[in-house]
Amino acid sequence: MWKLSRSFPDLLQDLLADPRDQTEFGLDNIVRPVTIINSQIDIPVAVGSILWGTPVSAGQQAAPAINTVLADSLALAGGPINLKVSISLQDGLTQQIVALQRRDVANAVTLWERRWYTGTGAGSANGLNLDFEHADTVVAGERLRVIILVAAGAGSLYFADLWAQAR
Repeated sequence: MWKLSRSFPDLLQDLLADPRDQTEFGLDNIVRPVTIINSQIDIPVAVGSILWGTPVSAGQQAAPAINTVLADSLALAGGPINLKVSISLQDGLTQQIVALQRRDVANAVTLWERRWYTGTGAGSANGLNLDFEHADTVVAGERLRVIILVAAGAGSLYFADLWAQAR
């Protein structure tokens, strides 16, 4: 009698291998599409996406100063979160650095930072349009924010949306 295992990888290995064959093989973390032909097996699938709520944003900023916060989540509830950032900017005078920062409970220390750089400097057309998604776990009271790290040039426009929601 052949007894099936309780863990999913072991179950797959049991179902896919001849029990008389002692050759080991491993499963990886890659999903490969398969087709089951002439089978009575139904595999239900639920396809969905994250339903994002209302973002936080400081709105469109014209020629913002250095360290201007473009979006701030304020204090977050602790636990796993899904995060989405959307940034658009046009600055014809300055190479720009825009950062997504995770801040401590007191909003005094940056715990980690993800930076995006534009263009090559003065006199070049520096634009940025990006959407970024990330999953993380935060401590209650921590916050996320989008900030510019270089003063913007005259006539420039900056905008950022930030979504952070519990998973």
